[in-house]
Amino acid sequence: MQLIEKDSTKVSLAMRLYDATNGSPKTGLTIANLQIRYIRIEDDNDVTISDWMSLTALANLEADHTDNHGYEIGEGYYRIDVPDVAFATGAGFLSVLVQDNVDNSILVEEKEIQLGIFKKAAKTLVNKAIQNKTTGAIDYYDDDGETIILTHTPTDGESTITRTPS
Repeated sequence: MQLIEKDSTKVSLAMRLYDATNGSPKTGLTIANLQIRYIRIEDDNDVTISDWMSLTALANLEADHTDNHGYEIGEGYYRIDVPDVAFATGAGFLSVLVQDNVDNSILVEEKEIQLGIFKKAAKTLVNKAIQNKTTGAIDYYDDDGETIILTHTPTDGESTITRTPS
């Protein structure tokens, strides 16, 4: 299952399509013959099922995202540009289906997507270390810049230097 943030836009999925007769990856499909549909399970447990929507071919793999467009990547994989409305807030689960509207010659790797709000949190730790030039002691401070969390006190002999944490 894939995780995608609610209210995401310009989502393209790589979906693998299979030959319905032998199960091998299906290549050479005409994009205009493919249709997609999405099924959303809403937060209040209602289910929204979209109508089948025809795809239009993209010019190339690097083309900008355009809702209801697709492109053959290779080895049975197709880039499918899912409509932004499918990812709108209000649902926690989304499933995307593809069908061949000409002869139903494909089996689909259905994409199941968990929609969520992923809180982005980051904390920069600004620890510092200060060495006393006279004694050689090194004080390591917490991110508040005032609390000493460790002190190394190096001592040296003729052939070794010993650091003693305190």
